[in-house]
Amino acid sequence: SASAGTVVVDPDSKTTPNPPTVTPVNMERVDDKVSKTGGFSVLNAAYPIEYRQDGSTAGYISVTGNTVSGLTAGRYYVRYAATATTNASGDTLTPIVIDDYYTVSTKLLYGKGTVYSDNSAGYADNVYLVKKGNNITFRFEPASHYWLHEIRINDQYVGQSNVKTPYVLRNVTKHVDLAYGFSDSSASPKTGDESNIGLWIAVGAVSAVAIAGIALYLIKKRK
Repeated sequence: SASAGTVVVDPDSKTTPNPPTVTPVNMERVDDKVSKTGGFSVLNAAYPIEYRQDGSTAGYISVTGNTVSGLTAGRYYVRYAATATTNASGDTLTPIVIDDYYTVSTKLLYGKGTVYSDNSAGYADNVYLVKKGNNITFRFEPASHYWLHEIRINDQYVGQSNVKTPYVLRNVTKHVDLAYGFSDSSASPKTGDESNIGLWIAVGAVSAVAIAGIALYLIKKRK
């Protein structure tokens, strides 16, 4: 006999839910750079929705409302839940994949200029989000009369770079600190940086005039 409050349903009276009219949509969002969580939305579902994480022993969790948030990276299976008159649909809906993200922070060490990336959305000022294993490309913009003097990754010097050549950070699998500095000194920039080419042309011209003057002086002296 059933205990008080238990609803007894004849199993033969249950039916399987109809095919979904709207599949839950993966939002792949990162709520903040610390928790790195994501979620998905459910719109116009014909039956209650529940989900479970692949590899978890927690079982299915009911969806309350139209949005699920706070999920850690992983694969989630979604189905229509059982009701008093319908069976659960099984994991027939499109799996939801919440991607793992890492942050890349950028910092100006000295000089004047900036850096930006054109292949990843910045979460906040000077912080970029990169999907695990992906690359991110950075471009440097020195101020007038400045050139890129150095790039550092996690406080390790990785060299200089022509400002016209993008710097690619490959296979991001952890948090990265990218620091950079611009110089306005007269020292010759390395790696073909042309930001001071006008200065070197002028210096070369002055040197050529000086050499020609010395040569003319020596010729006159011999005469």
